[in-house]
Formats: sequence, C-alpha cells, structure tokens
Amino acid sequence: MLLFLTFCLPCLYASQSEAQTWQDAEIGSPAVKGGHTLANGVLTVTGAGKGELFDGNHDQFHYTYRTVPAGDIEVIARLVSLEGPPRSRAGILLRADNEPSSTEALVAFYLQNTTDSNQRVRNEVRAKGRDLAALYSRDGSGHITDMKFPLWLRIVRLGQQFAVYKSPDGRTWSMVANDSGGAFTPPGPLHAGFFVAGGDETKTAVAKFDRVTFRKPNMGYRTSWIGNTFSQNSVGYVSNSISALWVGPDGTCYTNSYYDEAGESAKIYKDGRVVKRFDNDPFGNNKVGEGSITSDGRRMVLASGGGLYTTDMLGSNTAAKRLFLTTDLWDPQKSINVTSGMAISRGELFIGDSRDHKIRVARMDYKPFYTAGNTSTNVTQHAIDTAGVAHAAPEAVYKSQREVDYTAYKIPGMDPKTDYTVRFHFAEYEEEKPGRRVMRFGAGDQGIPNFDLIEEAGGPFKAVVKDLPNVKADADGVLTLTLERVEGGNGHIVICGFEILKLDGSTAFRINSGGGAVGEFQTDVSELPERAFPFQRPGPMTVDKRSDLWIIQQANDFPVGVAVETKYPGAIKCYRADGTFTGKEITDVVHPTAVAYDPKTDRLFVADNGPDQNVRIYADLATAPRYVGSFGIKGGIYAGKTPGRLYDPAAGGWARFYGINGVGLDAQGNIYVSNGASGTDLRKYTPDGKRVWMLNGLHFVDCADVDPDSDGTRVYNPFKQYTLDYARTLPGSEWSYTAFNWNPFKYGVPPRINS
Repeated sequence: MLLFLTFCLPCLYASQSEAQTWQDAEIGSPAVKGGHTLANGVLTVTGAGKGELFDGNHDQFHYTYRTVPAGDIEVIARLVSLEGPPRSRAGILLRADNEPSSTEALVAFYLQNTTDSNQRVRNEVRAKGRDLAALYSRDGSGHITDMKFPLWLRIVRLGQQFAVYKSPDGRTWSMVANDSGGAFTPPGPLHAGFFVAGGDETKTAVAKFDRVTFRKPNMGYRTSWIGNTFSQNSVGYVSNSISALWVGPDGTCYTNSYYDEAGESAKIYKDGRVVKRFDNDPFGNNKVGEGSITSDGRRMVLASGGGLYTTDMLGSNTAAKRLFLTTDLWDPQKSINVTSGMAISRGELFIGDSRDHKIRVARMDYKPFYTAGNTSTNVTQHAIDTAGVAHAAPEAVYKSQREVDYTAYKIPGMDPKTDYTVRFHFAEYEEEKPGRRVMRFGAGDQGIPNFDLIEEAGGPFKAVVKDLPNVKADADGVLTLTLERVEGGNGHIVICGFEILKLDGSTAFRINSGGGAVGEFQTDVSELPERAFPFQRPGPMTVDKRSDLWIIQQANDFPVGVAVETKYPGAIKCYRADGTFTGKEITDVVHPTAVAYDPKTDRLFVADNGPDQNVRIYADLATAPRYVGSFGIKGGIYAGKTPGRLYDPAAGGWARFYGINGVGLDAQGNIYVSNGASGTDLRKYTPDGKRVWMLNGLHFVDCADVDPDSDGTRVYNPFKQYTLDYARTLPGSEWSYTAFNWNPFKYGVPPRINS
C-alpha cells in the first residue's frame, strides 16, 4: 500500500467580482425554485431538489453558473456554510448543459449524510460524475472524520479528466476518495458554478461560498508517495505485511502473510530490493499466520488458503504443487490456515497444527502416478448422484477430479501375463450441454475414442462408470492409462478416479484423482503419508545440524500476530524427528514469535515480542541451551530518552525493534529481522550489528495526515511518523520513516485505529 502526496505551489485566490454575471437554472424542475445573491464577496445560493443522480441517471437541484470556454478549467471556492434539512448538499459543478441527464463532474458537501461505525451521523464530501465514457459515484471523506465549515473545495478539468480536492485552509489539499475524479469529455463550452439541493424537491437549503476563483489549472505540483520503499511502477512494491520469514543462505528473504491489497501476500526480497512475488496461482491472499513458510534450500513450502504448496525457489506457478494431507488445515471460524510453524528435515515436512495441537509429519518426496504438463485439481461440496449407477465408487471419490488436456497414469507392479479390467469413474461439475466434455481414454491397447461425459451422465453432478476389459500391462509390469481431449469440447478432460480389477473381480489398484485417500482409493496427488505427535500451542520451528527440532510453544492463541499480550508461559522445546521430547527447552523467554538456527555457530536466535523486544541468542544446543546474549536493545523502540524513534544513537542505534515477528540468518552470519506491529519493516544487519538496508510497506488500510504545525514536513498515520524533505525531488525519496508513535505496553490497542 502507498500513501500518495501532492506537493503544491502556493495558490493565490482572487475573490469573484460582484460585477460578473451569474445565471440561474432549475435542473430537473424541483417544486420550489431557488436563486442567488452576491454581496461583499459572498455568493449565497438557495435551492431545492432531490440532488444529483438521484435515480442513477437524472439530477434535480438549483444551479447558479457561468458559461466558460471549452478546454481546461479550475474552480476553487470556500464553502462557508450550508443550512438545510439532513442530506442537503452543495458544491462545485461542471456541466455540458442544463439537461437533467447532462454530462457533469462535481465535488460536494453533504449535510448529515452518513453514519459511522458508532452510529454517529456525519457530514461528508463526495466526488461524483456522469459521462458517456463512465459513470462515477464515489464514496468520499467524512465517514470517520466529520467534515466541518468552513471547507475549501476544488475541481480541476484537464484534458478529458476531472479531479476534485478538499482543504481546511486552501493551502493543503487532499483527495476526496481513492479515485477522486474520472472521465469528463464534453468538447464545447461548459457551465461552471455551484449547485444546492435540500434532498427533496419541496425542501430548500442555503449555501454560502466565498473566495471564488475561476482560472486555467495551476498544475504547479508533482506527485510522490510515502510509506512504501518502492512504487509498483519501479521494481515492485513492498507487501502490506509479513507474517512469516525464511532466509536462504544467500540472504534471500522469503515471506508470507495473511493479506495484501494487490493479492501479493507472499514475496521474495534480496539486497534491499523486491525480487518478485510468488506467482498468483495458487498464491494470492494466502490467509495465513506465523510459521507459514519454510524451505530446505531446494524448494519452498508455503501455507496458502486451506492447503500447503511446494514450489521452486522463485515461487513459480509452473512449479507449484499442492501437498495434500489427510487433515484439512482450514479453520472456517477464524478464516485462516491453521499452520503455525513448518520445517523440513531429511525429506520430511514438520507442520505445526495450531487447532489440534499437534506436530504433523509428512514425507515430501512422493512420486505421483500421473504425468501431465498442464493439470489442476477440482473439488466440489455439491452432492453427487450415484443412484442406480452400477459399481459406483464412494461418493467422496466423485467430489474431486483432475482436470487436464492430456495425462497418462503409469501404474507399476502389474503382471504382464494377466488380463485386467480398468474401471473409470467420472462426474461433471461445470458443463451442462453435450459436446462440451468430450474425450478419448484407454488402457493398454483398449480404448474409447469419443466419450461424451455430459451425454452419458445426462447432466452435471451425476456419477458415470465405464469399464475397459482385457487390458494388459507392458513387459515391465507397467499398466498405462491415457486420457486426452477431443477437438470441439471445452478443451479439458476430467477424471475422478479409476480401479484396476483382476479377473476374479478383486482389486489390484485404486486411485482417487485430484483428492485425498478415500477408503481403499489412494490419492494420485502428492498426498503426504502422515504421522503426528502432540504439542501444545505449536509455533514457528527450525531444525539444527543434529536434525533435532526446536519448536516454539506460543504464549498466546493462534494467530499470535504482533500482540504483546501473553496468556500462557512461552518456551522453545527440542524434539527429535520421531516425536520424542529431548528434555531440552528454553523457558527464559516471554513471548517467542520466531526462531532461526545458525549452523556455523550452532546457535539459536529467538525473536521475543515481550517487554525485551529483541532477539535472544542461545548456545550449547547439544547439551543444555544457554543464553549468551541478545541482538537489539532491551525494550526495543520504547527504550531510551526518546521512545518511539526508529534511530537513537544513545539507545541501540538502528537495532530498536517493535512487534518483532521474524528472524533469520544467511551463510555469512548476517541477521534479518521483521517488525510487524504495523505494515512491513524488514531489515538486514551485519554480524556486528550494523544496519545494511530496511524495507517498508504500509498496513492495509492506513490513513495519514499532515501535522499543520510542521508546514507539511511531518506526516502521521495511526502508528507511524514520517518526515518530509522537499529538497529531494526524486519521487519517493522525500520521506523518511522517523518514529513509531504508540506504546502497546503502556496503552494497549489504540482506539484511534477503530474509531
């Protein structure tokens, strides 16, 4: 997320001369006519009507305007007051003509027009427009912060676009909404002026405007941003947050998080730059918490949605493959994947299950039976009709399917001298018309050339069973099954499963395609044969050179996030890969949130989000772990005489942490720390503690404003303070992250983020 800033040159306003002529029009014929007066530089406009776009297409209000030449124009005015019934409105309006459905663009103040989360009635400002190119009806400002008089309004038409702004003083302008404008394409002379409506065709409202200025746009400003190290148009932006961090030997930082505004919650960073995002299929907004990413240096494993996925070290979707466990990892109540920690050791994946309080263990190097270059799996919760279908499989088999344009299953261990019957199981989820799912399939030297699944089933969600008898394996005992699309369909084939039957009718082999094991039907995907051992409140974990696991026992319920409160004693416990507790544990830590292992020194690094707010270091892991020091000043960013400042040379320098939720080391001993109290703050330090780089991103959604006493050099959002240096002209270089402005240990959760 970025916060955009507009840096303006000083604006000088000339009051509208009383000698200039204004015209009046009743747009949409309200029942009560309005009018205007002009005295001492104050333009008073009275009007009734239902307002602009009251039925989605037409307007009804009083309009006081002037005719201006075609082309660019800027209109600025101060709205001194608006009196009338609730939902009265008044503002600046550009129109092509006076028809009720004319092309228009406006910025307006709405009296008592909205209700905030606490059911308080609020004023607000909105931008609206109607054009052949687009219809704009944008929510604006005032849902949380009440708009008050006097308020400056401004509309700019430049080319075929318009933009609107608001300001408390006529100097510092802000957008009305994310779009704050849109298309405005009328070619000829325009009507420009002010409209007023009482919200009803029989009720009037009175608005007073002064400091009115009509002029050619003064575009003496440039646009930049604050809060994110990069803009999306350069090398890619830093994600909204980091929930989990894994650092490779070369210093590449792999991250995962619950949500990102652009659907890029898993990202890769290196040398202070964004390398890339994990490709959006299957990785998007992953809905995960701490401990949701790990690697063995050959492949990445990420939690995403309700599953686990493995991919290459670049996060490519072409290499992504789902790892199916026999346990569903999705928690619908919390809307999150329950994975709370992961580590890989000797080909086994260890998974912290925060819901069932277990460490699940699964073999990773599982060879699938199928080969396909373009394949996906589909799952349905819809009931499957198996009534009257001879030899139907269990319904659960039909609730998953593999979808491909071509695939071959190669089943080893068959007798080359024996005839088998292959029984195929199908069901359709999407298509409804015959001809849309046509395929050819076969086994050995037998096959069906043109099989229309919809025609055979009679519709979707109905089981279909097809047998191929007299099928033989090859000389090596491999029985090959092939499925491929036929031209004219939708381009893909689907299969739910199959059985290989002996001559006596007994089963030699069964597969459930695209899903987990169902009874005697084993999976065709990389389902991980699974075991588990109990562990209360499992969290992030790591593996040492003895292949022992160091597992955080969390001090709070999952997802812990960056809350500083603790409900339970935190610890780090050491287990062998077989699930045996070694007796070694670390208990002198308050709120452990992340853990990393340094193989060069055989030391453990533990991120503590308790009062210490730093990284604790432990040695003697082979015998009895011993605390040998820490990285980062005790108390973190809240330490010293200037609590909250990111950098304090007298109290930790740049090693002042807050909301610490990630730690890692590379092969050179460099240390990487993630601070997650609000947004992204990812840093690299040398082994002796010097900061090398820092990457920042804003929490979604953050709002910010300028401190008026700073002349625009200080900007605050709910948690952070930024300093602006306008002498820097490279976009994005003007800001520096100066301070974190909330102490949760003293004040808890700030009410300003929810009110």
